[in-house]
Amino acid sequence: MHRCCPAAFGALYAASGVMINRGQDEYGHALALAASVGLVAMFGPKYLKTRAVIPAGVLAGAGAAEAAYEGYKTVAVWRNLQEED
Repeated sequence: MHRCCPAAFGALYAASGVMINRGQDEYGHALALAASVGLVAMFGPKYLKTRAVIPAGVLAGAGAAEAAYEGYKTVAVWRNLQEED
């Protein structure tokens, strides 16, 4: 794993948090969903190859849980926006 990868995921999650706090929920949750899918895409295959729970399994699992939550929130926010129109 490159040294920039953890910082890149951290920056994406931080940016999504700022967006959500500023009232841009639709973009903040979508960005966090993209970051979570990227985390699973990076660490899922590493976990399957090595079966090492730490760190690959933990990060893949956390990414999957976060992706499920952010997917739910993204759909809910976009549905609310469509109902308002």
